[in-house]
Amino acid sequence: MRHLFALISGVLILASCSSSRIDSAIDYHAKAAPYVKIGMSEESFVALMEPAMQTSKKERSPTRFSRGDDMYVVHYIRVSRVPDKLTTDDEYQPYTFENGRLKAVGWEYLGGAKYTSQDLRQREASADKTNVNVEVNNDSSGNGNEWFKPYCPPSKYPIYGCPPPDQR
Repeated sequence: MRHLFALISGVLILASCSSSRIDSAIDYHAKAAPYVKIGMSEESFVALMEPAMQTSKKERSPTRFSRGDDMYVVHYIRVSRVPDKLTTDDEYQPYTFENGRLKAVGWEYLGGAKYTSQDLRQREASADKTNVNVEVNNDSSGNGNEWFKPYCPPSKYPIYGCPPPDQR
């Protein structure tokens, strides 16, 4: 019993440490964000935002891509937490660097957030509920046992214990 209590206590402590790390990273970003300026170097940005990036890098690593001769790096910083057990775009602030210089802050430059908590909740709420109708095979199969009648779903392939497909 003592071991179980110790295990549960350890899990709770780790969970609270993770939550407090995320919250402290969000708080740090709020304090440091006013010092971020368009045109600043990526090295300066990383040095400034290092405490906020520690948590974000574990959850979402930077994106790197190129367009023509330009190289882009997008750093994602955690700026909020939505209590839905999902990690979505609306919880991050993207910082886009072009050739090592800060080009844009926010999702608009990248074409908008793709996955937001609100969109996922609306999608889940509007998901169609599927009703399944089950047909019971009432033919005389079952090898003489009137209580055993196998279910034979519609299929173009033979199913063991069912009549051939063309006789169903």
